[in-house]
Amino acid sequence: MTYVSPSTPYMKLLEPFLAKKRKLAVDAWGADTSLPEIRAAYEPLEKFIEANIEDKYRKTYPPMWGHELRAGRCVLSLSLSFVSEALWDMMRR
Repeated sequence: MTYVSPSTPYMKLLEPFLAKKRKLAVDAWGADTSLPEIRAAYEPLEKFIEANIEDKYRKTYPPMWGHELRAGRCVLSLSLSFVSEALWDMMRR
């Protein structure tokens, strides 16, 4: 792991992007998926899976990774792909 001081020009440039990434919980590391606005996005998908996919197909390896985590990872990846465009725009400056 590497640490970069928040006061560096690099981190100051990235701060708006990092703040957006935290707010939208689009990174698997440190994403706070318990926020009400994030739960409002995830819960319908989780409930849809529970209602339509048999339990035996939801129990996959490894067992501690439930369907909620797997669905969440898909949503995170998709969301990050959209948000990353903002990062590329920042780096073009």
